[in-house]
Amino acid sequence: MPAIVSKLKGVQWIPCACHVLNLVAKNSLKASDGVYKLLQKCSEMVSSVKISNKRKMELREKQLALGDTSPKTLKRFVEARFNTSFMMIESVLNAKAALIALKYPLIPFEYEILEELQMLLRPIRELSVALEGEKYPTMSLVYPMMTLLSEALQSVVLEKPVVREVRRSMVAILRKKWADLYRPLPPEIKLGPLILDPRVRASSMYDKVSESERQLKALVECEDVLRSKLPEPQSESSSLDHAASSPTKLFGINYGSRVSFHREKQDSDLLTRYLLAVESDPPRLGSETSVEWYTRHPKLAPVFALFRELAGCPAAACSVERLWSVAKRLNSDLRDSMGDNTFSQLLYLRQNGPLAKKLGLRCRFIDVDFPIRGLIFR
Repeated sequence: MPAIVSKLKGVQWIPCACHVLNLVAKNSLKASDGVYKLLQKCSEMVSSVKISNKRKMELREKQLALGDTSPKTLKRFVEARFNTSFMMIESVLNAKAALIALKYPLIPFEYEILEELQMLLRPIRELSVALEGEKYPTMSLVYPMMTLLSEALQSVVLEKPVVREVRRSMVAILRKKWADLYRPLPPEIKLGPLILDPRVRASSMYDKVSESERQLKALVECEDVLRSKLPEPQSESSSLDHAASSPTKLFGINYGSRVSFHREKQDSDLLTRYLLAVESDPPRLGSETSVEWYTRHPKLAPVFALFRELAGCPAAACSVERLWSVAKRLNSDLRDSMGDNTFSQLLYLRQNGPLAKKLGLRCRFIDVDFPIRGLIFR
């Protein structure tokens, strides 16, 4: 993909954060032969249960007999799907008592390794959930989340040497992926949304990102790039009389009090005015979006325009890949004679119909030429 995009003028390739996390987890689990063989053993055990109705019923009955009121089936590992290693380990541990009672080939020491692997993979799972699906994450979320992920991985208490080896490999691969894929990006794409998103800028998450000298230097350089992209401000100074100090809650997580920027009160440019506005009148986190905050500050309209342009860069391609999956299901063998325009309309309704229904809108097609034409799925 990067090689193809590099031949297109004016197009910047942004790696999918979910794919990066999946590669980090997959490659780090292969770094330890003992862990990789254990996961293969678990996968074979799960497959042997999944393909036999008799074994599935035996496992379910044993779970019920041991007091599990809502027994869940075992999850199979699929290398191409996100978080399936974590899901398989979690399902095996949930059915641990029943599997031991049925004498499946896992010893207690191996269950202890699986428990530590579950703790190690949980931060990656939680971050993937925050990035995937129809949430359309932007780069303002990726940079701080990667920083928090590195800290979360190193804070997990592990006792087994093989799992510690996996963690060392995981942190090293995460840093290398970041250096190879994200660091070469232009600063306004990589850090611009982080700076111009008032929710992030007013939180201690931003303070966490700017802790190291290298990251702080990159943020300062990005601010200079953003200043060059903004027009000259008007002569009158904006009124910034609202002072506030409140706990910060972003994406459902508390991050403590907002950071203080310690800047001189100058109105030299629009970016400085924006930083002063966020400091004196931060967004009401949890109840106010970034768009609503910018609406309350109309004099920062040029900054808002630049923020919308940069924040429109998606950080994950999960929604796009799901669109291809939906398109493949729509174009079944029973619809082989369907025309391109009909196919485009069905795909449009399938993706936007639930939202239109939720908003109380009606979709009509009157001489609409949809852009998705000539696509063939076999």
